[in-house]
Amino acid sequence: MDGGIVHSGDQDATNARIAECAQTGKDELNLASLRLEIFPGDVFGVTFVRTLNLRGNALEYLPKTMDLLSSLEILNLSENKLRALPDSLGSCASLRKLQLQHNKLTQLPDSIGQLSNLRELYIGNNRLTSLCDGIVDLVQLESIDARHNAIERMPEGLNTKSLPNLHIVNFQHNPIQELPWSIQCLQDMFPVLTNAEERRRLVKRSLRTRKKVAERLLV
Repeated sequence: MDGGIVHSGDQDATNARIAECAQTGKDELNLASLRLEIFPGDVFGVTFVRTLNLRGNALEYLPKTMDLLSSLEILNLSENKLRALPDSLGSCASLRKLQLQHNKLTQLPDSIGQLSNLRELYIGNNRLTSLCDGIVDLVQLESIDARHNAIERMPEGLNTKSLPNLHIVNFQHNPIQELPWSIQCLQDMFPVLTNAEERRRLVKRSLRTRKKVAERLLV
């Protein structure tokens, strides 16, 4: 660990990049791969930033004041150690792209559904067992990648009626036990899973379930 104070990461590089951003007014801030374990508070001094890249650090938590970054459009938090997200993240109303893949998240806050401008959501390679119902409120969502999790169910409202712009979905490598009726609306537009064999298995299971339900209704 270089024998130094690792919790603050590369502080000199962090301070220099934030200072440059503040001086130039540049709307992109790259703090990737600086071994940061704590979210740098000085970022809140450049709230005009539209793109914030914190990929490849060691962050476990985000501050509750994330809503102060109201201009953020792209937030890359991939390849960290995040265990939870603050509700305040849902107040970053300008977010269009949120990258959370390769963390340790077990759930997403319901406030995610408040990100009315979100178009791309990357949550693959985490520890999610389900998706929060707020996902279906992301009316601008075009793409969701949730591969390599532990997801067993998907929100019932995940369909092209509630999410008219959705066209890319990836739930590959998840132990999905039940395929919601709503997902059938997506089947004709794009594959839910990139693995064709797994997709066929889930569709067959869903059809069997539908048949059983129909039979019970006739009794």
